[in-house]
Amino acid sequence: MTVDPVGNIWLTGKDNSGLVPVTPDAAQKQLVSSTCDTTFPPPVNPTPCNDAFVVKLDSSGKTVLYASYLGGQSDDGGTAIAVDPAGNIYIAGFTYSSDFPTTEGAFQTKNAGPAFGQNATGFPGGGDAFVTKLNPDGSVSYSTLIGGAGNEYPTSIRVDASGFVYVAGVTASTDFPVTPGALRNTNSTMGAFLAKLNTRGSALIYGTYFDASINAIAIDSVGAVYLTGQTDGSLTTTPGAAQPRFGGVLDAYVSKIDRSGGKLLYSTYLGGQDIELAASIAVDAVGSVWVVGETYSPDFPQLGQGGGAFIVKLTPDGGGIAAARGIGNNNSNNAGSANTVSLDSVGNAYVVGDLGAVKFPATPNAALKSPCTTLGGAFLLKINPSGEMAYASYLRQPAFYMTVTPAGRVVLSSGSGVKVTQLDPSVPYMINFGCPVNAASFVSGSSGVSPGEIVTLSGYGIGPEVGVSAQRDASGRISSSLAGVQVRFNGVAAPILYAQSEQINAIVPFELVAPTSDITIEVQYNGNSARPLNAPLSSIDPGIFTLPGKPANAGAILNHDGTINSATNPAKLGSVISLFVTGVGPLNAPSIDGEIAPLPPPFLLLKYPWGVQFAGVDCKVVYAGAAPTLVLGAALINAQLPSAVPPGMQPGYIPLTLQNGGLSSPPVLVNVRP
Repeated sequence: MTVDPVGNIWLTGKDNSGLVPVTPDAAQKQLVSSTCDTTFPPPVNPTPCNDAFVVKLDSSGKTVLYASYLGGQSDDGGTAIAVDPAGNIYIAGFTYSSDFPTTEGAFQTKNAGPAFGQNATGFPGGGDAFVTKLNPDGSVSYSTLIGGAGNEYPTSIRVDASGFVYVAGVTASTDFPVTPGALRNTNSTMGAFLAKLNTRGSALIYGTYFDASINAIAIDSVGAVYLTGQTDGSLTTTPGAAQPRFGGVLDAYVSKIDRSGGKLLYSTYLGGQDIELAASIAVDAVGSVWVVGETYSPDFPQLGQGGGAFIVKLTPDGGGIAAARGIGNNNSNNAGSANTVSLDSVGNAYVVGDLGAVKFPATPNAALKSPCTTLGGAFLLKINPSGEMAYASYLRQPAFYMTVTPAGRVVLSSGSGVKVTQLDPSVPYMINFGCPVNAASFVSGSSGVSPGEIVTLSGYGIGPEVGVSAQRDASGRISSSLAGVQVRFNGVAAPILYAQSEQINAIVPFELVAPTSDITIEVQYNGNSARPLNAPLSSIDPGIFTLPGKPANAGAILNHDGTINSATNPAKLGSVISLFVTGVGPLNAPSIDGEIAPLPPPFLLLKYPWGVQFAGVDCKVVYAGAAPTLVLGAALINAQLPSAVPPGMQPGYIPLTLQNGGLSSPPVLVNVRP
């Protein structure tokens, strides 16, 4: 993803669906691929080949201005994209096609790599690399291949102010087109290449192998190239390097190569005793390098500060670390990583990544202070040139790729499709809300909200200053519009039970199907829309309603005589109690959003079986279904308590949970007596 000088957003990737929204002026209007086999070895389940695509969106990210395919009969894909100051677009990718479209006078017009399916197991793609330059209007300026008899897969492309193109990636070729005076003339075990094309795509200024994998590159104003990736210890380091010695299993690194491609200006390891994987690199106006990635070492980027994501800033000479930060938990299998770093015009670094269950401290101006699942989420950081955190927020929608404009506008993409989101960390939202929580337990479920669940959305500016309770529409159902507030889940209007400027209680529509991918939640108040928020959807997310006061988690429970359970009114052991719950899934009959459960039989029962445990002891469930006279989404479970408290416990407040398979609700307390 990249942004051109007038603010248009350009994306590339691969597609075999034929659904890219090609425009009339497209260079290639449709897929030209045949069928491919994506397995190795023998052919199984042939599928359509991919073609690369390129899409141009307007500055809002909502309107397609240009879209085109790019490819031949076999498998092709775009892997990186860049823009020059004049607005020309440069796409790098891989192609197995013998008929990939090249232009007259191109450096290499014939694919020297293997046919699709002959690549080595684990290679990410291949054939040959391609570089295609598009004019600002989308017409092709030049298109060339670069590669040898093995596979090439480009990982990064950059272009300087003069139009020279730098491309790097993975190679399995022993005959990659290296040039005289190259830094390295033979392939190494890490199998990486770096090449610089002239402004017409007709010749290599230089081509070289490199002795570590290259995941990303950056260039400075004089044409020096900065490389990062990971190495198994075979990296050549230079005197005065920030870390001259190999740290562990795999280390990240940064190497700087002069404009001729033949001299190593500096080279340093970056790593601890375990594994580091570098993902992205950026260089500022004075030559300081920012590199980000993932670490599993307890001693990197600093002793005791090892984290899932690492962020390191090197001094301009590569001889010292100017700033270092670890975020996450390297002891977790889902520790997290930093995926992309980009700089604005004054040297602030913006970092996008993902974190697992370990949270980081969001800044007061965060767009989202907590992820919408206990499994973690994507994040955005803004770090000033001195290494201090200026902004830290979880992201409202998934993102993997990011670019930032000189003015600090952040453009984000999940990497799937052509949808992008944007934000400006310096501008606070006028209306905002956070992750939905179960309105009974006030806990965000590990796997998300469920259809029919009553949820609470907290924020600011999302409703009237004075709270308004639910109203019925003409059909007698709870309305989906209340005091100017509307809430939609995947575009479906939700019944609203309460609306106030800082809190909304709504019911997730029953017609949503779970499990599914993330759903999009939208909130509107008096015509003003908050930024959409993505959250996962699950089949169930159980919670038992509680009472205000002490103890804080006393359940909203009725004793057998219909009175409220409390310390002064305990339930008799062996009697039947009533629990009011939500997030317990659909009913055994079609449910209409906002409808009130009828009082007379037949009662609407829950579709899924539910158990109730009293300090780990099973209760007998005698009813589980809609709560008569309450809105659908609020459910009632009647359960018979055991005749005695579990061994080692005394009558009084005892924990109670809902059970379905291996999933439990947060516990509430019920007060019991003999």
